[in-house]
Amino acid sequence: ATADLPAPCQYWDVVFEKWSSEGCETLPGPPGGAADGSPPAVYCACSHLTDFAGVSFPTDREELLHQLSDIHVNTFSASDAVDALGHWDWETNAAIYETLFTISVLNLVCLVVGCALDWRQEERRLKAQERRGGRALRAP
Repeated sequence: ATADLPAPCQYWDVVFEKWSSEGCETLPGPPGGAADGSPPAVYCACSHLTDFAGVSFPTDREELLHQLSDIHVNTFSASDAVDALGHWDWETNAAIYETLFTISVLNLVCLVVGCALDWRQEERRLKAQERRGGRALRAP
């Protein structure tokens, strides 16, 4: 089975529009695998910088079933949202809350400025129409 073999280091070659391993060497991982028991990783040594990927395909039915059974899908339910929004942890997540607050304030400022510009443009349109002698029709 290919579970014992490391996946090859590859990158997307934009010129030839295909995956390539040119200039890359797949290195062995640490002896005995990861010390923390995490899934195995691909170790690469390449002579250039780009986006890399380790690609591995199952070679038999058992390996495929094993890989499919290891798939875990994270979900975010309504109760998770209530829990996250109901228990603020300011000390641990200060940067996150400051970022969200700043983005919200900037969004509000952009909304106010955009509405003011729209109202101003509408007034100019109505005045120009009245100057031309037509009856000004206000948009609903």
